[in-house]
Amino acid sequence: MPEMKKVLVLVLSFDKEPYRSIETQGQRRTWAATALPQVPVLFYYGVISGLAYWSVAGMCKVLHLLGQHGLRKSFLRLTGTRYALRARETSDRIDVDIPDISGNIGAKMVGALRQVLRSHSFDYLFRTNTSSYVFLPLLHQFVQSLPRIGFYAGLLGQAPNMTFVGGAGILLSRDMVEFAARDAGWDWDLMDDLAMARSMARAGVPPRPLPRIDVMSPDQVPHVPADQWRTCFHVRCRSAGNRLQDIETMSRVHAAYLAAWHT
Repeated sequence: MPEMKKVLVLVLSFDKEPYRSIETQGQRRTWAATALPQVPVLFYYGVISGLAYWSVAGMCKVLHLLGQHGLRKSFLRLTGTRYALRARETSDRIDVDIPDISGNIGAKMVGALRQVLRSHSFDYLFRTNTSSYVFLPLLHQFVQSLPRIGFYAGLLGQAPNMTFVGGAGILLSRDMVEFAARDAGWDWDLMDDLAMARSMARAGVPPRPLPRIDVMSPDQVPHVPADQWRTCFHVRCRSAGNRLQDIETMSRVHAAYLAAWHT
């Protein structure tokens, strides 16, 4: 019997509200509480205080207000390459030494990717975020039929001159993680999902579509067709209004999955 493929889940996380509460009261009490040996779950964070954080955040804001987009791009490339090389892992937490502002979100991901490549054995990586619920047994089952190399997939979106995989759920084979983490052409000034799309284009790997369930409030969960709980491992629980509603949505999604897989 061939060896089972291993998939690692990497969650984009923030030590700020409401994201911290969604993680601790939502994700860690539902799907992430049932992590499997074959599907470890890691959460990665940036720096939200200190001189470096306030200096980088302030400079980016000033350059944006002044319309100095070229200088801002150069500045983000400088800070990204300087800080994203350093990361520390404790238990299921990765701390990347990058000021945690939106402009550095791509650098933050690169730092986390480099850390898991140094420290973990896996065949696939699913990069997700705080708004997501991931049914780990189905994800593990899903990757068993995938090719071991050249895989980049998720819910597809369109940007100018580009098809990309949305950042809520990016599934990559390990070789593509390695390529992105070492990509000399990485676009440090772009959002992480767009930068990943450009990196994968340089690797010559087109994005493949994957299904995703989207629910914008707890009340929408009962209206999801029952068969989707058996075929789709990723649910985006981002609320249309108060983001703390994500917590209740995840709880109801968790109950729906358990009901579907225990009947």
